[in-house]
Amino acid sequence: MDRAGPLVSRSVPQSGYNVEGFRPLDGARRSGTAREIVASGRHIILYRSGRTAAGAAASASHTASIAGDYAVTRELARAAGVVVADTLDDFDDLVLLFAALRGRVPAGARLGAVSNAGFECVAMADRLGTFTLARFGSDCEARLAAVLKAGRIDGLVDLHNPLDLTPMANDAAYEDAVRAVLDDPGVDVGIVGCVPLTPALDSLAPGDGHREDTTHVTSVASRLARVFAEIRKPWVVIVDGGALYDPMAAYLAAAGVPTFRTADRALRLLDEYSRACLARQG
Repeated sequence: MDRAGPLVSRSVPQSGYNVEGFRPLDGARRSGTAREIVASGRHIILYRSGRTAAGAAASASHTASIAGDYAVTRELARAAGVVVADTLDDFDDLVLLFAALRGRVPAGARLGAVSNAGFECVAMADRLGTFTLARFGSDCEARLAAVLKAGRIDGLVDLHNPLDLTPMANDAAYEDAVRAVLDDPGVDVGIVGCVPLTPALDSLAPGDGHREDTTHVTSVASRLARVFAEIRKPWVVIVDGGALYDPMAAYLAAAGVPTFRTADRALRLLDEYSRACLARQG
């Protein structure tokens, strides 16, 4: 669990193919087939090797392989609606992310962001990509104001997007705030960051010296898992902590929640998903 990518359950349905070489006009046929697949509502994710001189030489020495021009391949694939992964890690993570968010189509690129750490809120705003920060509606703001007041942090937090709940927010406040943001009709896509090193959250696996249980029905992980099952907008979670919080990340992943360990990676790959969905809508 030391990867920075999503810890999405491997039980999600997916298919993968390894293409070793092309005959004349295979590229044109592949592009046409890709367009048909994307038009049918499915996605294709491609990792193209042989992009450097050394990689091309290695590819040419492999059985049935001929390395072509990477830039041409990439642009033709993108023109056909294919999502092109830059690295093998990105390829694996994108396959898992697209599978976990299957059927969750964003209406636009307006992002709603929540965290309990100021630095993570800033990191989110710094890495928006093609997203824009949604403007919370009046109903959402009223719900958030009630959450902050109930948690006695209303004097510390300004109501804006990204929303900084501070380390004082407890499990229930997290759930209520996330629901308010994701329920907002002005929010198309969501990202929820959690820096779990705070006594306000039930984020540790059971053990000596504390009473926490990240799998308990009242824990923040359990609450977020329920929200993910109930609110069908595309959104992801970040668990920004060390090995102590691997059980929390694994619990969310097992519940099918796309779970990352850093905000910048979460936003970058979520942006790939959003752009692919919106491009298909025309």
